[in-house]
Amino acid sequence: MARLIALPVGLSLLTNLQNRFRINLSFQQEATEILAHWNEISPHVQDLSAELSILSKLRVNNQDTVVFLATDTDSAEQAARANAFLAQKVFGLTPQIVRVKGLDLDNAEIFLKQGLHNLFTELDKCVSRAHEKSLDPVLGVAGGIKAPLPYVAIYGMLTNVPLVYVFEKTQALVTLPPLPIDFDWDGLRNIESILQRLHQEGAIPLSHLRSALGPDFSKWEGLFEQEEGYATLSAFGELLLSKVRRAQELPVMLSPSAKEKLQSLTGSERDAIEILLDRVRNPFWRAQKCHSFSGTDLLVIKPGATSPRLAICQIKNEMVYIAEIYSTHDEYEQDLSKRRCAQYDPKTFTAYYPQPKTIAPEIEEKTRGDISLALALSQIEHMKKELEAVRKEKAEALDLAINYEQKLKDYEARLQEQEKSIEAIQEKLFVMEAQEKERSSWGLWRRLRWALFRS
Repeated sequence: MARLIALPVGLSLLTNLQNRFRINLSFQQEATEILAHWNEISPHVQDLSAELSILSKLRVNNQDTVVFLATDTDSAEQAARANAFLAQKVFGLTPQIVRVKGLDLDNAEIFLKQGLHNLFTELDKCVSRAHEKSLDPVLGVAGGIKAPLPYVAIYGMLTNVPLVYVFEKTQALVTLPPLPIDFDWDGLRNIESILQRLHQEGAIPLSHLRSALGPDFSKWEGLFEQEEGYATLSAFGELLLSKVRRAQELPVMLSPSAKEKLQSLTGSERDAIEILLDRVRNPFWRAQKCHSFSGTDLLVIKPGATSPRLAICQIKNEMVYIAEIYSTHDEYEQDLSKRRCAQYDPKTFTAYYPQPKTIAPEIEEKTRGDISLALALSQIEHMKKELEAVRKEKAEALDLAINYEQKLKDYEARLQEQEKSIEAIQEKLFVMEAQEKERSSWGLWRRLRWALFRS
């Protein structure tokens, strides 16, 4: 299967070109200058950098994709450009270069507060892109600046992405498979709001954090940084939230029977299931809604005092595999005990992006987790708003009609005045014409009389 390989970039390529070939690359002129020395360089390309060595040992081809992640310096970007050019020329890859803003080793504060967050964001993009294009994500940790590498390794462990590196002396390629570890979502479920607030606001008073966590403060202290009376998210806190964000952007996977069930539902039953399918992607929410059921090894999601249920057969790479969908309690009681994880082949599942309707938080709180009731109340609230909007439109239309009626009366009055004015003008013109005729007749008589007198 084709792969998407994300590689943090170090400066070894620039150093080797300088020390071994006396070549000092100019920024943004890397390709031209490498080509100018190609005859010298080409026999040694694969051992010029750890990044190129990994690509060689992974036996990459033009079906694979590589992303070079550079720290926020010109020299790192230059090394990424040079590696990318050689990866394209030698292996036929179409590379991408990402300069991670804030990943600056000269400023520890920016590195921890901005750089690592942006690094995790870029890694999330790589992994999401891989899943979207049906590629296997791979992280390389042999090259790159050493400070970010432990975080890349931890990211891979906690997101089930394989890690690869090369031993310096033997040049053997080692692959670390995804480790069976994860965050304690059940323990973390009560601090999601604190994490989200920190992500949005950047910092909160340390006293507020201590008060919110109470006796659990020491347990979760590693998720936070403390400075001058304020708390911010640590790299691990950012990693935790990045994992949640990425999970919520992924589709849910539906078994053939779950897909058939979803397609058969309409109206409020369909709306309730769409909400569950949307929320089950959030590991915080999922941890709160897990429910055991005798006779099955499926993970059951019971959202509260409501009929709909979801049965999960596995969670892989943050994607949730829905084995069965139940819209009624009787259906759930009668069928679930017959189901086992082994009955489901993940290869037959299809991706589905939920299309939930929004429920206001205050309505959910009022209904105590009953999604069906919350949807009904939401519909009532929506209808009330629509009714109010119609009433408002009606009032505006009436006001408009009254205004138009008054305007029509005003125009009719003005028209009558104009008609009277026209009549007066016409009468005046008639008098003037008569006078003009009289004057013309008198003038003619006087001229005739004068002519007769002269004759």
